[in-house]
This record gives sequence, structure tokens and C-alpha cells, in this order.
Amino acid sequence: MRILFLPDIWTILLCIPLWFVFHMLPALICLKIPDKYYNPKGIIYRTRKWEKKGEIYQSLFKVKN
Repeated sequence: MRILFLPDIWTILLCIPLWFVFHMLPALICLKIPDKYYNPKGIIYRTRKWEKKGEIYQSLFKVKN
């Protein structure tokens, strides 16, 4: 649903900086997250029993291929 109607050239000129902002803003936010949240031994990154040491990903998604 189009909210704002602009001529094509203005739409293109507006999209160029907006694409840059929409891609750089999440990157900048992620850079501000402290390193302690990326600890590979943290609770988020631990291997679970149902993962069977990664075998489930190989059987479902063929990750090694």
C-alpha cells in the first residue's frame, strides 16, 4: 500500500539513502552489543541434547555439503 506518491525520479533518489540507512543501522546496533553476549560457551550457543552433536543439522539441511 503506497502512502506517499512521488514522481519516479524522487522515489529513486529517496530509496538510495534509505537503503543505506536500513542496512547500516542494524549493523551499528549490533556493534554496540557488548562482547559478553557473544560468548561461545554462553547458554544461547550450547549444544542441546536433541541436536545429537550436530548430526540433526547434517541430516535435515546437509550443512557439510
